[in-house]
Amino acid sequence: MMRTITLFILILLLSLVPFRYSQANTFQVITTADQGDGSLNWAIAQANNSAGADTIEFAIPTTDENYNSLKKYWVIYISSPLPFVNDDSTFFDGTSQRLNIGVDNPNGLEIAINGSKLAPELPGIVVLSAGNHFHALSIGGFRAPTIEFRESAHHNIITGCYLGTEANGLYGYNVKNSIGILLDSGAHNNTIGGIAENGNVISGFYEQAIKIEQSSYNKIIGNYIGTSKTGQKAIGNGWWDYDLFDESKPPTRGAFAIQITAGSKANLIGGTVAGEGNIICAGGRAGIRIESAGSDSNVVQGNFIGVAADGETVLANGESGLQIADGAAYNLIGGTEAGAANVISGNWSSGVQMRNGIHHNILAGNLIGTNADATTVLSNQHNAIYFFGDMTNGYPQNNEIGPGNTIIANGADEDDYERYGYTWAAVRLDSAGTAGNLIYGNFIGTNSDGTLQSSYNSGVIIGSGAHNNRVGPENVIAKNKKYGVWVRQDSTSGNTITQNSIYDNGWGAIFLDAGGNNELAAPVITSADENGITGLTIPRGIVEIFSDNASQAQNYLATVLADTSGVFSWTGTIEQAFVTTTATDSGGNTSALSNSVSLPVELSHFNAQILKNNVVRLLWVTASETNNFGFYIERKAGDNPYTEIGFVKGNGTTQSRHYYSFDDKAALSGKLSYRLRQVDFDGSFSSSKAVEVQLVPLQSFLIPAYPNPFNSSTVIKFNLQKAEHVKIRILNIRGELVRDLADYQMKAGEHTLHWRGKNANGVQVPSGTYFIQLVSKQKTFVERTVLIK
Repeated sequence: MMRTITLFILILLLSLVPFRYSQANTFQVITTADQGDGSLNWAIAQANNSAGADTIEFAIPTTDENYNSLKKYWVIYISSPLPFVNDDSTFFDGTSQRLNIGVDNPNGLEIAINGSKLAPELPGIVVLSAGNHFHALSIGGFRAPTIEFRESAHHNIITGCYLGTEANGLYGYNVKNSIGILLDSGAHNNTIGGIAENGNVISGFYEQAIKIEQSSYNKIIGNYIGTSKTGQKAIGNGWWDYDLFDESKPPTRGAFAIQITAGSKANLIGGTVAGEGNIICAGGRAGIRIESAGSDSNVVQGNFIGVAADGETVLANGESGLQIADGAAYNLIGGTEAGAANVISGNWSSGVQMRNGIHHNILAGNLIGTNADATTVLSNQHNAIYFFGDMTNGYPQNNEIGPGNTIIANGADEDDYERYGYTWAAVRLDSAGTAGNLIYGNFIGTNSDGTLQSSYNSGVIIGSGAHNNRVGPENVIAKNKKYGVWVRQDSTSGNTITQNSIYDNGWGAIFLDAGGNNELAAPVITSADENGITGLTIPRGIVEIFSDNASQAQNYLATVLADTSGVFSWTGTIEQAFVTTTATDSGGNTSALSNSVSLPVELSHFNAQILKNNVVRLLWVTASETNNFGFYIERKAGDNPYTEIGFVKGNGTTQSRHYYSFDDKAALSGKLSYRLRQVDFDGSFSSSKAVEVQLVPLQSFLIPAYPNPFNSSTVIKFNLQKAEHVKIRILNIRGELVRDLADYQMKAGEHTLHWRGKNANGVQVPSGTYFIQLVSKQKTFVERTVLIK
């Protein structure tokens, strides 16, 4: 009896424990109702109580009251909180509605989950488990996070969803206080998006589209963030007042589109594989912000930030494209491998802000201020990259810009400059503690082929006390409207500018203003020619030597150290029209350029062309000329000496490119060499390198033997118009054959034989008159020679 009572109590207690299914199941949502059997609320609860990999399908009939027959989608209005997803491996399959019911929405998705009836403080879907997958659902209208991964949530996936937009993916819900996806309090290894149709549209949120807080190793790939599903139309995120009817206006500042904060590490935004990059546009503030100490080692690659999916259309973020701020470190923006470049262009402030206590971050291989193929300038409104900080929040230090970035600033700063002294730059470093940053290996102000330029701004500006930063080596700083490098204010010192190519900048290559870099005196070149220079600078100064076609510093040639008296010299080839130098002192201050010394004529091109009738046309180009009287043209045939054959007048002194030509109509044949002897007005001259041509004769002919008469031997020369079989014969005065010197196939051109007065048997023939005969298929030629003994 006691055993029976005990067993009954055990069964009763077990009946009070929630039952979990022992195997995976599929649960169908068959109604848009908020509660009850067949509702989404019910299906999540069932999956939570079912062990294994469950699937939540949709099979809502067209008779449901929330079916939109015109737009062909169903709306599930959430008015009471959904259960937290706390069981692993549940698949929310939005495509199942079409498969189960047979209604296809050609303009988007079939299932829309709408949180507009839920209390404003309550989130939409909260995930506390792992391995769950949300696919092809429109979810929006919540006034709190739409999807929240929290605590132990890991390895979850969201693909093909429209978050924050209607089911057609074209219009945002634009609900105040809404957030798209929140990864919080340790959520890690989750993936938001994928390639092609697996990417999500995440748009129309009042605050962040994606916020990653105290969470690491998550991936955000292939999404349209802030745009419609086309990737071409702005919807926006982080807006407080966005004008949907005028895309040229920025949204009123609100939140960041993507925010990585509170020590979140090693998250990936984008990727290097085609399609992994995100489109991040029309944000109220920055497109991406990585902030706070401990937010380290995050990677941002392959994204369009401020530029639509076509890589051309500007859909500006309302502040900068990307910010690294408040102590974040060791983050990588871009990279040197294929596909890593971000396009950060068209934004309403700077392209990139490096601000407040950040360190050891790297920007490499990006396109900042251009379209996706770097063929058009799409300027950010202020600087392309801007460093700044303050005493309270710290300063950017020991960050790297390079290698491989294309960085162009083209913001219209003329009014600001006139009124406030503001001016923009491709890279601007401000603030007293901004130090130790390295800028190297970039194209600044132009693209790699030199076809783009800035219409307003400088290349690099260092000011407001920024110190001990380094510009170089191997930057190309060119085609900026103002200065290549501008160092400003007396507290700005120790900035080194080294081994760059700085040229074609409108106001000059390097300018030290109001005490910048201690206004270190530039070197003085005392003599220079095409073989080297000498000059004076500070004792033990480090001198860099450059050549250029227009008095800047296009080609870095060498670095030398001045002696204790400040004397320096260098021996080497200088091929451009001008030579300049800079000096750097022991404190790292680099001077402006020295005086430029012009070299004689810079010959940038010289070649020869063969025209009809063996006319040789000489063509040459000068990049610049100094006191150039003209060019004497000299020619030699074979091993003979050069002879003068013509003269072309020069253009005196000029920095413009000039083209010259000369036609030699002598109609010679064989190998000819030509050179130019350039002469200055004072009579000094220099000769160019030679160019050679090989002329085929216009017709075959036999040249008279030489010497004639001869004693021991004579030289027989002949020219063939084309390759053919030829006989060269020696005949006596009676026409009898004495000897065949040649009887074989010969190539076109000039040939030489020798006859030493012997017959076919090697016996010396007697003195007398002999004939040399050239026999070809076309014609026979005869020349007379006299042998004297």
